[in-house]
Amino acid sequence: MKRPAELTSWWTLYWSRLEITVSDNQRNPFWQYSLALYGRPKVAECCLSYQDNDGANVNLLLFCCWLGFSGHRIEPEALEQARSLIEAWDLQAVQKLRAIRRFLVSSQCTSSEMVKSDVVKGEMIQSLQQVELMAEQVVQNILYDWWLGESFCHSHEHGAALQTERLQAENLNTYLDTLGCQPIPTDSPLLCPLDEPQTST
Repeated sequence: MKRPAELTSWWTLYWSRLEITVSDNQRNPFWQYSLALYGRPKVAECCLSYQDNDGANVNLLLFCCWLGFSGHRIEPEALEQARSLIEAWDLQAVQKLRAIRRFLVSSQCTSSEMVKSDVVKGEMIQSLQQVELMAEQVVQNILYDWWLGESFCHSHEHGAALQTERLQAENLNTYLDTLGCQPIPTDSPLLCPLDEPQTST
């Protein structure tokens, strides 16, 4: 268990990172794309299925989709770099927050010793959802900032929807292969061209 001073230091760093995130995501096209894609029918269910059944990182799935949408193909070595880059933050923040939230959602205990009322429990879940989302934003900012500073992706001129879906599929299959998954189905909701590619300005 962390000592009080260590907890204070950890949370100070954590919240300072989250405060930066709020403004950063206003200019992060990867985050804006993720919001648009994740809100489409069956996308959330597809991502969570890969997460819960195959151990996939949802932000890496979305990163693969966004790169393909923007006309880029990512190589296995670069994808491994991306995974390593976000591993600590994902393990120590995102996954722990998710575990607590899911525990509260599934918990049936409402005794005074644990949770005083369903109202308090609901407020706790809602607050955790907000903090978890902010932690996810940090992960996406890390990936986006890293991508901006690297030249590992093979660029392709963005064209028709079929070109976009092909690049998305190649990127997703590169990641899914590391998880021992089957290639992405051609009718997967993740293969979505949306409207226009979003790149940095």
